[in-house]
Amino acid sequence: MARITVLALALTAIVPAFGAEAELKWDNGASSYAVNGPGRGAYFGNDVDVATLKTKHVSVKKFRVYTTDDWPNGRWEGMYLTLYDFRGVPATQIWPTGGGHAFFKPAGTGWNWYDYSLDFPLARTAFLAAADAIYNWPNCDPLMADTNPAPRRHSWAYYQGSWAPLDGPYGYSNLMLRVVVETEAAYPGVAPSSWGRIKGLYY
Repeated sequence: MARITVLALALTAIVPAFGAEAELKWDNGASSYAVNGPGRGAYFGNDVDVATLKTKHVSVKKFRVYTTDDWPNGRWEGMYLTLYDFRGVPATQIWPTGGGHAFFKPAGTGWNWYDYSLDFPLARTAFLAAADAIYNWPNCDPLMADTNPAPRRHSWAYYQGSWAPLDGPYGYSNLMLRVVVETEAAYPGVAPSSWGRIKGLYY
């Protein structure tokens, strides 16, 4: 099991967004603990499978991270974002396609959801969206786990060269990191009313 630094602080799962977009998540929307590793190279992410969306083509449009600039050091430090192929466990990096990682430094203040926009078409339905807080605590932007004490078993930690399920205290192991995808070319017979059933598969 990957060991992580978890610090106590003061909300899953797919939810349809508007139009042809859907927000994929495993958290309940309420934050409980900060999840940060021992510095650069300790990634945390969520796996998702868009096959339940009944669509032929999907593009990842946004990372959405629940974080803040005012804790623990009172300023933004930024983080790295990466997408990985997922085959039961996280596998090969698929985005950024040239290697490396996308640097994300949110704009704004206070606890909130902060978005990073991209447009990456998926070749496979299952992938993992991951974030690296880069620096050691307290010089890092917090990544958060939700208040659900039951692990959804879709959050992962990468530390010392390997991935393992995220192991938080008291079962708080659902990472507050989401992705928004754009769906295209839905299969016949999938009506908007199907969204409720799709959501039920995840939450």
